[in-house]
Amino acid sequence: MSYDVVFDAASSRAVWLSPMMWAGPALAVLALGLHGLRLKLGMPGRPGAMPYRLVAFFLLFTLAVAAMLFFKQRGLIEAERQGRATTVEGLVTNFKPMPYAGHGMERFCVAANCFQYSDFVLTAGFNNTSSHGGPIHEGLPVRVTFVGDTIVRLEVAAQ
Repeated sequence: MSYDVVFDAASSRAVWLSPMMWAGPALAVLALGLHGLRLKLGMPGRPGAMPYRLVAFFLLFTLAVAAMLFFKQRGLIEAERQGRATTVEGLVTNFKPMPYAGHGMERFCVAANCFQYSDFVLTAGFNNTSSHGGPIHEGLPVRVTFVGDTIVRLEVAAQ
């Protein structure tokens, strides 16, 4: 059977484009904007260092998350290269989609191996749920390469 690669951690940039990844910088800009508006409107009180502390916190938090994801992605790629990844091939069974609004994990099994993931969980592995355009559905022939419980490569049967 011929497969098309729909996700590969080695070439994925999806996590860096995730809205969740950009929440920290967005909040930093919002904090600076509100501080600037407060100053422009001449609101009473001392400006203090609080807006700058918030900006620093949001940016440091974003850097910490980015570093964690970067090293996690490198670790997954290295594990696959060193042969520490497992590959399973077969039909998707026991598929449970995640609701569009979230509040749950999408789940499926291939043979005896079961996987779960969510669009709302930052990970270096596959996490694109069917309710947000992901490819998985019941009965789909797939080949899944995984390390631990993280999908590092997902291939679906070619059409």
